[in-house]
Amino acid sequence: MLCCSMIAMCVAAHEADTTTVVSASTKSIIVANDSDTIVVSRDFHAMVDFSLPFTRSSRDSDECYSLNISGVSLGCVSALNTSPSFSSNFGQSIEVTWHMLNFNFTPHLKWVAASTGLWLNWKNYRTTGRTRFLKQDADIVIAPYPDGADIKFSRLHFFSLELPLLVHFRTKAQVRFVAGAIVNYTPHGSLKTRYKLDGHNYKDTSNDISHVSLSADLFANVSYKGYGLYFKYSPCNVLQTEYGPRLNGLSAGVSLLY
Repeated sequence: MLCCSMIAMCVAAHEADTTTVVSASTKSIIVANDSDTIVVSRDFHAMVDFSLPFTRSSRDSDECYSLNISGVSLGCVSALNTSPSFSSNFGQSIEVTWHMLNFNFTPHLKWVAASTGLWLNWKNYRTTGRTRFLKQDADIVIAPYPDGADIKFSRLHFFSLELPLLVHFRTKAQVRFVAGAIVNYTPHGSLKTRYKLDGHNYKDTSNDISHVSLSADLFANVSYKGYGLYFKYSPCNVLQTEYGPRLNGLSAGVSLLY
C-alpha cells in the first residue's frame, strides 16, 4: 500500500513531464521521469519469521538466530570409577533427555553454529549382582542383600535441568557433528531397592541421598537428517564423596529429531 501510494503521488505531481518509467525488482521499486528519479525500497528480509522454528535473520550479515523445540535422546548408562563391590551392566541403567528448548546462532559461516537452551534429563544407576544401594544414617553405601533374598532391583534416580553449551559442524551431505559441555542442575535424587525374603516384599526408599546438585558433562553427537548417536561423560561425582561412594557416568544412545 505504501509503495502504491508513493507511485501515485509521483505520477500525479509530474503529469506535465513527457516521460514516466516505473520498474520493479525484488529489492526496490523505481519511479523515474525526465526530471526526477525516486527509489522506494521494499527489502523486508530482515524481519521475523513466525514459522517453526522461530527465526530471525539478516541478509546483509547472513547471520541467523533460531529458537526451536527439538527431539529426545534415549541411552544406556555405565558407572565408572566406583567401588569394586558395585556391579552394574551397561544397558541395565538408562537415561532419557528431552531437548526442550534450543537457541541456535549461525554466523555467516554456514557450516558452523553455536547453541544453548534448556534440556530435561532423567537418569538411573542400577546395580546388578548381589549388591544394593543402602541408606545408613546420612550415608549411601553399597551392601549385600540379605541371604536368601529374591532380588528385584536397586537403583539411584536423578532428575536434572541441563544447560547445553555446544558447537555444531555441518557438512554438505547433511551430516552434523555436535560437541561441547552440559551444565547440570539436579534438584532431585532418590534411592529405591526392592526384594523379596521369606514370602514378604521389602522396599527401601529415600529422597535424601546427598547427591551433587551442580555438575558438568562432556557431550558429543553425530546425526544425519535428525537421527543420530550421542555420547556423554560425567567427570563429576554423582554423590557427595563424604556421604557416598565415588560414581561417574558414561552414557551412549540414540537421538531423534535433534
